[in-house]
Amino acid sequence: MLNWYALYTKPRKEQKVAQQLEQLGFTIYLPLKTEIRQWSDRKKKVISPMFSSYVFIQIDESKRQEVFIIDGVLNYVFWLGKPAVIRDEEMTVMRREIDQPNSDIFVTTIQPGEKIELQEGLFKGQQATVEYISNQKTHLFLPSLGIKLVISSPQPPPKEGE
Repeated sequence: MLNWYALYTKPRKEQKVAQQLEQLGFTIYLPLKTEIRQWSDRKKKVISPMFSSYVFIQIDESKRQEVFIIDGVLNYVFWLGKPAVIRDEEMTVMRREIDQPNSDIFVTTIQPGEKIELQEGLFKGQQATVEYISNQKTHLFLPSLGIKLVISSPQPPPKEGE
């Protein structure tokens, strides 16, 4: 059975690793972003990975060791002592949100310590605990994934007469 995994790579080797994995016949996903970088003498449009040092791969568990022949692959991302399997539904949601982002944002008042379910975005449907809110940022902990998430808190609309 083919499962999705996250591979951890050497810094700035994500695109080379992805290209070589594809040449070996593996299905990979490497979301990219385009940004303008400023140097002292010029500006340049740069394409870089959305997740630094990570490449997503769909691979049969019996073939997992084959990826280590590629220079730049360091390891799989582990969860509870085993390579973390990413469910197909989670990959589908991530791909949809990255490839066609939804700009609609639902705003509500939340308090630290409150448990919430994320309604939109990449982690839609995940349970999270609000750790704290500071400087227009909300810090969340997603226990099912073992990660912390920092999101920008939207600015309230200006009051009339301001």
